[in-house]
Amino acid sequence: MKERLRAFMYGRYGQNNLNRVLSIASLIIMLISMFTRIVFLNSFAMVLLILSVFRMLSKNMPSPTRAKILNNTSRIRTLPMQ
Repeated sequence: MKERLRAFMYGRYGQNNLNRVLSIASLIIMLISMFTRIVFLNSFAMVLLILSVFRMLSKNMPSPTRAKILNNTSRIRTLPMQ
């Protein structure tokens, strides 16, 4: 089981400082919304928590270089205008 989780998380961002801050902020906002009964705060905290999980599970993708982008879009850029 541990190896499967390790294989799944290979190449992903995992828990970094920004995710930690987002998670803690969402928990604090949830606590505040429990005492104040403001629905918007709870929704905002859930969005932060979902963003944190999304960032944690997203893969490290190399950004395309300018030459690669220009090469891939060369046919579109050279179409004659009608």
